[in-house]
Amino acid sequence: MIARAAVFAVAAAVGSLLAGWWALPVLGLVWGVAAHRRRAPGRTAALGATLGWAGLLVWNTVGGEGWRLAARAGDTLGLWGAPGYAAATLVFAALLAGCAAAVGSALERVLR
Repeated sequence: MIARAAVFAVAAAVGSLLAGWWALPVLGLVWGVAAHRRRAPGRTAALGATLGWAGLLVWNTVGGEGWRLAARAGDTLGLWGAPGYAAATLVFAALLAGCAAAVGSALERVLR
């Protein structure tokens, strides 16, 4: 499961850089259809999306401005600053990809 999650993490990070957050549900749906015989494709996609976006958050934070922006946005949204904003971002990514993969897996089983 870890190796598959790592593959999805790379796909999620690259897809998000190229197409924005919309890439996660699309990749998750494709992942769910392709991996419908594997165990828990939704969990694998959720973990991979979390890892991929965590990497993007770290990459954006290294420049210095990302953490300040996250702190300000987190305070504005009432999310306890930058850590709360980062956690909400990672939960968002996990839900998008995981739910889409679960739907794709279920659709593949039903339409088969």
